[in-house]
Amino acid sequence: MSYLLPCPQCGAKQSVDSMQAGESTTCSQCGATIEVPSFRDLRRLERAESKPAQRTTVGGGEIARRLVFAVGLILIAGGLMWGSHAGLVRSQLPEAEPLPDHTVQAEAMIDEFPPRETYDLWTDFRDQGLGPYRPPDTYLRQVWGDYYMQRILLGLGVAGIGLLMTVTTSLIPLFSGQAGSPSKKG
Repeated sequence: MSYLLPCPQCGAKQSVDSMQAGESTTCSQCGATIEVPSFRDLRRLERAESKPAQRTTVGGGEIARRLVFAVGLILIAGGLMWGSHAGLVRSQLPEAEPLPDHTVQAEAMIDEFPPRETYDLWTDFRDQGLGPYRPPDTYLRQVWGDYYMQRILLGLGVAGIGLLMTVTTSLIPLFSGQAGSPSKKG
């Protein structure tokens, strides 16, 4: 709340705010120092006409800029979370052991079998098959590693787009002469 405080020297009325109670101010007319009374005494003074609060409106361009900025921040956060999750999962893939030379081991085992057992073994393979196919661990590690690397790069790309959006919307007022830059009138 503002009040009109008269200057003791020239009589000019100064507008003071209730927050200035107990402080001192200077007269705009004569430059004299005026002691602002306490809040209780200040309330006895004449009230200054309160100016209606001017409502600042935000133009459509400013709303769009703020929206793009917010979307950019969301893209940065989402992209970094996506990429870091994929990186974490990729780092936890089991390390593939080098493939042993199965041919040498198989030949050694076959050589040790008597002919009757070798025949029975091949009959079992013929009747039952070798079992379900399971790719080697090195192949699985490479496939899953590539899969998660694509997810990491996708996440970083999304975060980069978000960063570009936020930086661009932050720099727009600097180059367009809007929002915060003084306008020059000739």
